[in-house]
Amino acid sequence: MLVGVDCAVKYLCEADLARYIDLRAQPQSQSTYFPPRFKSPVALRKEFAETGFATPDYERLMIPDPEGAIKGEIVHFKTRAEYTREIGYRIFTDTDHGKGIASEAVTMLASYLFRSSFLLNRLEIFMATGNTASEKVARNAGFHKEGTLRQFAFMNGVFWDCYS
Repeated sequence: MLVGVDCAVKYLCEADLARYIDLRAQPQSQSTYFPPRFKSPVALRKEFAETGFATPDYERLMIPDPEGAIKGEIVHFKTRAEYTREIGYRIFTDTDHGKGIASEAVTMLASYLFRSSFLLNRLEIFMATGNTASEKVARNAGFHKEGTLRQFAFMNGVFWDCYS
Protein backbone atom coordinates (compact mmCIF):
# COMPACT_ATOMS: atom_id res chain seq x y z
CA MET A 1 0.00 0.00 0.00
CA LEU A 2 1.15 3.54 -0.80
CA VAL A 3 0.10 6.00 1.89
CA GLY A 4 -0.20 9.75 1.46
CA VAL A 5 -1.72 12.58 3.47
CA ASP A 6 -5.26 12.55 2.02
CA CYS A 7 -5.41 9.11 0.42
CA ALA A 8 -3.69 5.83 -0.23
CA VAL A 9 -3.27 3.59 -3.26
CA LYS A 10 -3.85 -0.09 -2.62
CA TYR A 11 -5.02 -3.34 -4.12
CA LEU A 12 -8.66 -4.21 -3.68
CA CYS A 13 -9.36 -6.93 -1.20
CA GLU A 14 -12.41 -9.16 -0.96
CA ALA A 15 -13.92 -6.95 1.78
CA ASP A 16 -13.80 -3.90 -0.54
CA LEU A 17 -15.26 -5.56 -3.62
CA ALA A 18 -19.01 -5.02 -3.04
CA ARG A 19 -18.56 -1.31 -2.26
CA TYR A 20 -16.20 -0.84 -5.20
CA ILE A 21 -18.66 -2.48 -7.60
CA ASP A 22 -21.47 -0.28 -6.27
CA LEU A 23 -19.45 2.95 -6.60
CA ARG A 24 -18.27 2.07 -10.07
CA ALA A 25 -21.84 1.47 -11.27
CA GLN A 26 -23.20 4.83 -10.07
CA PRO A 27 -24.05 7.24 -12.90
CA GLN A 28 -22.15 10.02 -11.12
CA SER A 29 -18.93 8.02 -11.45
CA GLN A 30 -19.19 8.45 -15.22
CA SER A 31 -18.56 11.78 -16.91
CA THR A 32 -18.40 13.39 -20.31
CA TYR A 33 -14.72 12.55 -20.42
CA PHE A 34 -14.90 9.00 -19.16
CA PRO A 35 -15.96 6.32 -21.62
CA PRO A 36 -18.88 4.25 -20.35
CA ARG A 37 -17.43 0.93 -19.33
CA PHE A 38 -20.14 -0.65 -17.32
CA LYS A 39 -19.32 -4.22 -16.38
CA SER A 40 -21.76 -6.47 -14.67
CA PRO A 41 -21.10 -7.26 -11.01
CA VAL A 42 -20.74 -10.90 -12.06
CA ALA A 43 -18.02 -10.03 -14.61
CA LEU A 44 -16.16 -7.84 -12.11
CA ARG A 45 -16.31 -10.53 -9.41
CA LYS A 46 -15.05 -13.11 -11.92
CA GLU A 47 -12.16 -10.86 -13.00
CA PHE A 48 -11.30 -10.18 -9.36
CA ALA A 49 -11.39 -13.90 -8.51
CA GLU A 50 -9.14 -14.74 -11.46
CA THR A 51 -6.59 -11.91 -11.22
CA GLY A 52 -7.29 -9.70 -8.21
CA PHE A 53 -7.35 -6.91 -10.82
CA ALA A 54 -3.58 -7.30 -11.20
CA THR A 55 -1.61 -8.79 -14.08
CA PRO A 56 1.85 -7.90 -15.42
CA ASP A 57 0.18 -5.82 -18.15
CA TYR A 58 -2.60 -4.11 -16.15
CA GLU A 59 -3.32 -3.22 -12.53
CA ARG A 60 -6.49 -1.67 -11.12
CA LEU A 61 -6.01 -0.16 -7.67
CA MET A 62 -8.35 1.70 -5.37
CA ILE A 63 -7.91 5.09 -3.78
CA PRO A 64 -9.21 5.08 -0.18
CA ASP A 65 -9.14 8.04 2.19
CA PRO A 66 -7.33 7.76 5.57
CA GLU A 67 -10.46 6.21 7.11
CA GLY A 68 -10.61 3.56 4.38
CA ALA A 69 -13.58 4.90 2.39
CA ILE A 70 -13.10 4.27 -1.34
CA LYS A 71 -12.82 7.59 -3.16
CA GLY A 72 -11.72 6.43 -6.60
CA GLU A 73 -9.64 4.10 -8.69
CA ILE A 74 -6.32 4.33 -10.48
CA VAL A 75 -4.95 2.00 -13.15
CA HIS A 76 -1.65 1.56 -14.92
CA PHE A 77 -1.07 -0.59 -17.94
CA LYS A 78 1.43 -1.51 -20.62
CA THR A 79 1.30 0.55 -23.81
CA ARG A 80 3.28 0.50 -27.04
CA ALA A 81 6.67 -0.28 -25.55
CA GLU A 82 7.86 -2.40 -22.65
CA TYR A 83 9.39 0.62 -20.94
CA THR A 84 6.22 2.77 -21.14
CA ARG A 85 3.02 2.59 -19.10
CA GLU A 86 -0.15 4.67 -19.08
CA ILE A 87 -1.95 5.84 -15.96
CA GLY A 88 -5.69 6.44 -15.75
CA TYR A 89 -7.76 7.57 -12.77
CA ARG A 90 -11.17 8.67 -11.64
CA ILE A 91 -12.77 9.91 -8.47
CA PHE A 92 -16.20 8.39 -8.00
CA THR A 93 -18.30 11.20 -6.51
CA ASP A 94 -18.60 14.88 -7.34
CA THR A 95 -18.22 15.80 -3.66
CA ASP A 96 -14.66 14.42 -3.74
CA HIS A 97 -13.61 16.24 -6.93
CA GLY A 98 -11.15 19.11 -6.62
CA LYS A 99 -9.69 18.00 -3.29
CA GLY A 100 -6.32 16.86 -4.64
CA ILE A 101 -7.05 13.17 -4.09
CA ALA A 102 -6.35 12.13 -7.68
CA SER A 103 -3.21 14.29 -7.86
CA GLU A 104 -1.83 12.70 -4.72
CA ALA A 105 -2.68 9.18 -5.92
CA VAL A 106 -1.07 9.76 -9.35
CA THR A 107 2.05 11.23 -7.73
CA MET A 108 2.42 8.26 -5.38
CA LEU A 109 1.82 5.67 -8.10
CA ALA A 110 4.18 7.33 -10.58
CA SER A 111 6.93 7.51 -7.97
CA TYR A 112 6.40 3.88 -7.01
CA LEU A 113 6.40 2.67 -10.63
CA PHE A 114 9.68 4.44 -11.41
CA ARG A 115 11.31 3.10 -8.23
CA SER A 116 10.10 -0.47 -8.69
CA SER A 117 10.96 -1.12 -12.35
CA PHE A 118 14.39 -0.68 -13.85
CA LEU A 119 12.87 -0.93 -17.35
CA LEU A 120 10.26 1.82 -16.91
CA ASN A 121 11.37 5.00 -18.63
CA ARG A 122 8.09 6.76 -19.42
CA LEU A 123 4.62 7.25 -17.95
CA GLU A 124 1.79 8.74 -19.98
CA ILE A 125 -1.59 10.23 -19.21
CA PHE A 126 -4.03 11.01 -21.99
CA MET A 127 -7.03 13.30 -21.48
CA ALA A 128 -9.60 14.97 -23.69
CA THR A 129 -8.54 18.53 -24.52
CA GLY A 130 -11.54 19.98 -22.65
CA ASN A 131 -10.93 17.97 -19.50
CA THR A 132 -9.30 20.73 -17.46
CA ALA A 133 -9.72 18.81 -14.18
CA SER A 134 -7.70 15.86 -15.49
CA GLU A 135 -5.14 18.21 -16.99
CA LYS A 136 -4.73 19.83 -13.56
CA VAL A 137 -4.25 16.41 -11.92
CA ALA A 138 -1.53 15.50 -14.42
CA ARG A 139 0.22 18.85 -14.04
CA ASN A 140 0.06 18.67 -10.23
CA ALA A 141 1.61 15.20 -10.39
CA GLY A 142 4.56 16.46 -12.44
CA PHE A 143 3.45 15.44 -15.94
CA HIS A 144 4.05 17.77 -18.89
CA LYS A 145 1.84 18.34 -21.91
CA GLU A 146 3.62 17.15 -25.04
CA GLY A 147 1.05 17.65 -27.74
CA THR A 148 -2.43 17.12 -29.10
CA LEU A 149 -3.53 13.85 -30.65
CA ARG A 150 -6.34 14.59 -33.10
CA GLN A 151 -9.49 12.47 -32.68
CA PHE A 152 -7.55 10.10 -30.45
CA ALA A 153 -10.37 8.77 -28.25
CA PHE A 154 -13.95 7.75 -28.93
CA MET A 155 -16.12 8.46 -25.88
CA ASN A 156 -19.86 8.80 -25.57
CA GLY A 157 -20.39 8.76 -29.33
CA VAL A 158 -17.82 11.46 -30.14
CA PHE A 159 -14.20 11.43 -31.29
CA TRP A 160 -12.15 13.65 -28.97
CA ASP A 161 -8.81 15.35 -29.39
CA CYS A 162 -6.56 14.41 -26.48
CA TYR A 163 -3.54 15.90 -24.82
CA SER A 164 -0.54 13.74 -24.20
